[in-house]
Amino acid sequence: HAIDFVDNPHYMNYFDGKFTVNPNGVPNAYINPASHSLVNIPPVADKIVLNHYYLKSREEWMKTTTRGDVYFLETQRGEKTFDIVNKDHNDVFDDEIVKYRDERRAQMGGGLSVEAPIAMYNRLLNSLIQKLLPGTSTGSPPGVFSGKLHEFLTCRHVSRFLNGKLIDADSSKFFEELSIKCMLRALAAGTIETWQLQLMFQELPSLLPLKYLAVGELKKACIQLLPQIKQQYRLQNNWRRYCQYDYLLRMLQSTE
Repeated sequence: HAIDFVDNPHYMNYFDGKFTVNPNGVPNAYINPASHSLVNIPPVADKIVLNHYYLKSREEWMKTTTRGDVYFLETQRGEKTFDIVNKDHNDVFDDEIVKYRDERRAQMGGGLSVEAPIAMYNRLLNSLIQKLLPGTSTGSPPGVFSGKLHEFLTCRHVSRFLNGKLIDADSSKFFEELSIKCMLRALAAGTIETWQLQLMFQELPSLLPLKYLAVGELKKACIQLLPQIKQQYRLQNNWRRYCQYDYLLRMLQSTE
């Protein structure tokens, strides 16, 4: 119900009027003042439990950290960080949590029902229709698109996920192109936060090869936006970001 990009790895941005519920289906969400996102309070653990480990084995740590950080994508941590965090522990094998897991499973008395794939595909398709339908009309007001760039990026990913899973093979391509058109209208409508633009720029390598007319327009829009963004980072003395977007701008300009 609330597939979306993450602007903060600890909170989700929801759309389509959906929000989180606890495992019993009861809404218990509130707006976090720091992120303006909906989160579940209080947490419940009567049906679902997720254990989060900062680190386990050295091999697993190196495999995951070489991918970079989920939020600050340029950040990487290596073995030095592992040694710092692990200094007060040892490398003795410990599987006590497995016993805890089995006890929790017994307490929960089974699992939750799983949605049938075709039902999920149809639900996602309906969400795309509701979200992207205004993009088919030139008369839709800017407010329909303003501040929703990340939602249309998400719609594009949902469209690609549905590729080959729907009876009508052209549906996913139609919605993917429509998602990009809605992204353009979101850019034109304004009220775009920095993290939304960062998400879009990160998606450019997968967007630019697509054979849609809207992709060319999106490329032109990015070329127009990037000098302003570069200037903002220059004034902030954030030279790393400045150089990243300067490189991106030069790359886009060289492929015109």
